[in-house]
Amino acid sequence: MPKIKYNQAFIEVAEDSILLDSLLSSGNSIPYSCRSGTCQSCLMKSESKNLPTKSQEGLHPNQKIQGYLLACQHQVTEDIEVCMPSDAGLDIFCNIHSLKLLNDNVMQVTLKPQKPLTAEPGQYINLIYNNSLARSYSIASIHDDLIELHVKNVKNGRMSNILFNYAKVGHEFMLRGPIGNCFYSNQHHNNTIILAGTGTGLAPLWGILNKALESNHIGDIYLFQGGRNLNDLYFVKELENLNAKHNNFKYIKCLLDENNPLEHNIEKTINLFTNKSGIYAFFCGNPAIVSSLKQTIFLAGVSSSKIASDAFIMSK
Repeated sequence: MPKIKYNQAFIEVAEDSILLDSLLSSGNSIPYSCRSGTCQSCLMKSESKNLPTKSQEGLHPNQKIQGYLLACQHQVTEDIEVCMPSDAGLDIFCNIHSLKLLNDNVMQVTLKPQKPLTAEPGQYINLIYNNSLARSYSIASIHDDLIELHVKNVKNGRMSNILFNYAKVGHEFMLRGPIGNCFYSNQHHNNTIILAGTGTGLAPLWGILNKALESNHIGDIYLFQGGRNLNDLYFVKELENLNAKHNNFKYIKCLLDENNPLEHNIEKTINLFTNKSGIYAFFCGNPAIVSSLKQTIFLAGVSSSKIASDAFIMSK
């Protein structure tokens, strides 16, 4: 039977066991969230040089070379030694700089990393508490070495409960990342950009929008913010002010029901353009809505290579 070496201890496991499950069942505290390999909360480091492709799927090439793997995706077929990214110097300690309610269910959490973090607004990081609880949050802004996140108050959510009810300015967390390709770059500068999302899916879109406007974006920008009612929306005044200030930016509020899905609003806008090749799209939030939006815009003629998305998968 293969053995796992972790924290100077050896754990004997059945062949093909999942690394994360084996470590957890042995009493170890390992951060994890989605269990699907998407959020990368369960990232670990190994000295093994021939890791399975599935164990490293979605990781940066440099991380693959350094032996990082996703514990929820790694099947143990032979002896392996692993450690936490914090032990390998990958994680960054940070402190809460401020906490502010944006509406009844969304908290603006601003973090101050203890060392510089290179990231783009729109990407996401893993926020880690007590080296055991991890959740993924999109970066809404990075200014003056401060990182802004938007956190939804999830019923029975372990991390959101801590942030809404217990966290104070100065409290220490760890962060890992950044991850993801939802961010603005020079290739978008002259093109039409369509941004759409629901709930805290606005966080990465807010980051992308402001980066584009700060970069004097030339093309048109459309932002569709979806919610079941007005109370679901936030940053409405800020978005309306940007709409009034910038001729190339249009903000569209969408109160969603079966007669007015977000997809219909976006399809109407796309159909205004005879040439779809100059359109880039970013979709964030509810996984079902994100999937539907991607299909809608692809069928309307936008290349899949120009569609970026970040579906907010619930933790398990």
